Amino acid sequence: MSGGLDLEALKERNGRPCEACGAPLLFVRGPRGRFIPLDASPARQVYRVQLDLAGEPIAEPVEAFFVSHFSTCPEPGRFSRRPPERAS
Repeated sequence: MSGGLDLEALKERNGRPCEACGAPLLFVRGPRGRFIPLDASPARQVYRVQLDLAGEPIAEPVEAFFVSHFSTCPEPGRFSRRPPERAS
């Protein structure tokens, strides 16, 4: 488990492999209500830095940090809704 997030339950409910490369993915709704494909494993530990009452910086871990699969898939263009760019 990562923080309060039950990754195994999330993978069971929202996981499936990428149709292009077969990598395990999580499909989670984004701010606009559309599903976003995310790599199924958290990428790394990320910290939020804030100042305490004395003005000293303190780091607090963020629950989980996932990367959009569009940035790691070898064939991201197969699933893009944008029209392909024309060569000039």
